[in-house]
Amino acid sequence: MEKLTGTGLPNVYVIDGVVEHPDSTVSYRDLDGLYVALTRAITARATPLTAAELRFLRKRLKMTQADVGRLGGKTGQVAAMWEKGTRPVPVAEGNMMRLAWMARHDKRGLAAAIFAMEADDGHVEPCCVYVLRYVDGSGWTEAVEEGQALAQEQMAVLTNEAIESSMRDAAVERHYTIEGAPLDIAAATTVVAPDIASHELLELST
Repeated sequence: MEKLTGTGLPNVYVIDGVVEHPDSTVSYRDLDGLYVALTRAITARATPLTAAELRFLRKRLKMTQADVGRLGGKTGQVAAMWEKGTRPVPVAEGNMMRLAWMARHDKRGLAAAIFAMEADDGHVEPCCVYVLRYVDGSGWTEAVEEGQALAQEQMAVLTNEAIESSMRDAAVERHYTIEGAPLDIAAATTVVAPDIASHELLELST
């Protein structure tokens, strides 16, 4: 499994179909088919589009940001905010982008897509992972099980990082009180205990 770059999407991986060249570069079998399979996988999801997915679909549809904005009566500047991630992609506009691509390239999947959109509960997947597999004679298809497994792995990593970060933040915020003066951990470690009287040392040694 190798990560696919150049799509503008952060989590796209391919299995097989990769051609390695003597100069250490790589190419992909049926690149057009690869992009079609990736776009079909994006449009098949019922969850709201991410900023990167919206931008990817717009380029695949050869639309401008103004075109995307007009889908919902908005401006191109608003669509640019969606693509930058400063505003969430509205569900309605995202679904219209999905249906626009399917109307051109995957008419057979339109009915199923509309049904999935109607049943959507608005849940956003924390890890949008796409894994595509190349099979001789069949071309590129989405490897759903591999994608789900990889998404779970990435979610576990993100969860652990969040836990570690919260523990570090809690440690910095925790305070100790010495003689009524609050000190953080760093300050508390610099406090030096008073010397033990010499006669106490003698008593301990006897």
